[in-house]
Amino acid sequence: MDNAEYKVGRFTLRPFRQLLEDGRPVTIGRKPLDLLSVLAKAEGALVTKDELMAAVWPKAIIEDNAIQVHIAALRKVLGSDAGLLNTVHGLGYRLATTREISSTEPGAAAQITASSVRRQFLTPSRLWLAAAAVVVLLAAGTAAFWLLRPEPHWAVDGSRPFISTLALEDFPAFSPDGAMLAYSSGPYGGPSEIRVRPLADGDSVRIGNDSGQDVSPSWSSDGAHIVYASQRRGEPCRILVATVPGGESREAGRCELAQSTTLCWQPKSNFVYFTDATASREGTIDRLDVETGARQRLLHGGTASVGLDAPTDPQCSPDGKFLSYRVLKGTRIQAFYILDLESGVSRALGRITSDPISETWSEDARALLISESGPAGSAIIAYPVEGGASYQVYATAAATGRLSAGAGGHLALETDTSRFNLARVRPTPAPDPDIIDPADGRTWSPSFAPDGTLAFLSNRSGEQAVWIMKPGQAPSVLLNCGTLALRGLRWSPDGSKLALVVPLNPQKIGITVRILTAAGAGITSFDLPSFGFGNPNWTLDSKSVIGLDVTIPHSVRTSLAEPSKHVPIGPSVGDGAAWDGVVPHGDGLYAIRIDQPGIWDISRAPRLVTSKYPAANHSPLAFLGDDVVVPEYDKDTVRIFAQPLAGGPDRLIGYAPGARDMDAYYAADFAVNPKTGEILYVAAAVRDTNIDLLTLARR
Repeated sequence: MDNAEYKVGRFTLRPFRQLLEDGRPVTIGRKPLDLLSVLAKAEGALVTKDELMAAVWPKAIIEDNAIQVHIAALRKVLGSDAGLLNTVHGLGYRLATTREISSTEPGAAAQITASSVRRQFLTPSRLWLAAAAVVVLLAAGTAAFWLLRPEPHWAVDGSRPFISTLALEDFPAFSPDGAMLAYSSGPYGGPSEIRVRPLADGDSVRIGNDSGQDVSPSWSSDGAHIVYASQRRGEPCRILVATVPGGESREAGRCELAQSTTLCWQPKSNFVYFTDATASREGTIDRLDVETGARQRLLHGGTASVGLDAPTDPQCSPDGKFLSYRVLKGTRIQAFYILDLESGVSRALGRITSDPISETWSEDARALLISESGPAGSAIIAYPVEGGASYQVYATAAATGRLSAGAGGHLALETDTSRFNLARVRPTPAPDPDIIDPADGRTWSPSFAPDGTLAFLSNRSGEQAVWIMKPGQAPSVLLNCGTLALRGLRWSPDGSKLALVVPLNPQKIGITVRILTAAGAGITSFDLPSFGFGNPNWTLDSKSVIGLDVTIPHSVRTSLAEPSKHVPIGPSVGDGAAWDGVVPHGDGLYAIRIDQPGIWDISRAPRLVTSKYPAANHSPLAFLGDDVVVPEYDKDTVRIFAQPLAGGPDRLIGYAPGARDMDAYYAADFAVNPKTGEILYVAAAVRDTNIDLLTLARR
């Protein structure tokens, strides 16, 4: 056994595959750690791709880009030391390491390095001068130490469960003194309410008397009031203010168009900042005076319905001087900005490339704490506001969500124990989904081939992968993609190919569509600047893929024979809108719009087929013969209708308990088996979020 330690910059790879950063354990995926071990033991020598494949995937047949995916994840962990990992193009990789003998290595001998010392006899005068010089040097060294010592870092000293019930608990927010926590609580799919609970012993108390979906509480500086958003499907959200600990709520303002929003109350003021959307589909951050009702638009830009380049999630600094917000720059690229509320000037803080995230200010307002989550686990990263390298504060294998920092070193963190599985549409109402594949983790984007073979995406193994379920057989992995985010999957009409959507390189905007054979081998790929809703789709001849280019904006067709060319498909909408989710079926061409509900036949002059289909639905259109499948989400039980494409009344065909819409990753995604007519969808089999309390310290 190799019991040596290997130094990689500030990192140490210890025996038994333990990685430390400046003496602290590092959370790292299994495959990136395997690659690091192989490269480190080569001690600077070139390791070819074939050698890496044989060492890390000894019994698996995978694509060559799997190495690139995990190398990218490894570089992300190495951070500023990523330059020590070099790519030798066309050959392999080389890592600059230093091998050190560990005390656990058999036969290890102590290594002593001696320097020659010249000894002199000192006279008393020389001794006095030497002593004085030593004092000066010590003083200078002490001053240099205090001037140059690294800024203390935030770290988590401990954690404990705080709120855990059968309801969903989310949107944590600390009171100004850190003694109480406000949060949203309610059953999945039902109304939620704002509650407040003391951190010491005590029960929670409801705040306000609204009957909507109440979310995003934020406190006034004196802790006497809470502002929150009340949401109802199909209506602009309301901004309500309630007294603490009880009392009725009053309406302070309304969103112009947005149905959901996030709020923050600026300390020592009557101003509340929130996200909104305009009739021209711009995303905005507005300021509302909760006493007078006056509002002012501070930031605007991007397309709110798509989310691209639209400012969102405002967070007020504890000193009331700054406002942080983030902007979606691509499929998974989130850029963070800080707005000086006095000067009105914004500056960029950094970028992060992970799944759904949240941020909060540290209690000293000197760092922004950002949560990121992926298939390998979750982490909290600190970004110093005045510059300096970001660093990891906390890591866990659990899925996490929103967070909130409070006075006294408190940090509240959502933990998500939800499970999403494939389920059959039920013929009669039922409270629970009819799960066909009760796996752990999350499953999404199901698609049927003509022979009834089901393909889907899942992270059930701890890594993201394409899975296949042939008729009458158990699911199996078709393509393992490690930590690479997977967005969508779609069989070609002839069942010979799969279109797989993944993000571009983390520092680029857009997505890559990869075309695979039915056996999982790569055929070709191409990039688009956006993903859109209800994509990817195929032309009927299985020779082209349809997606959305939001920069035009227009849906485009990309031929596999000429993947660099993107040809607009369908008519124009105008006024900044676009047809999306465009898919041929039979003799027609059908689509949704990104700005309003409905399904249209756009073969010639656009014709509305149904107005029931939800707006901005992430699921591809699903067809049942000459009908299109239409989910209705505005009921306690999700009902499924079949709408004739030729027109006429729809008919109720089933129920989909646990289905959810408006979710970029885990939307219901209905799929029809062409052999049997059975309809599958993604159901929230277990839906639960809780709140943990973490203790922060600076050291």
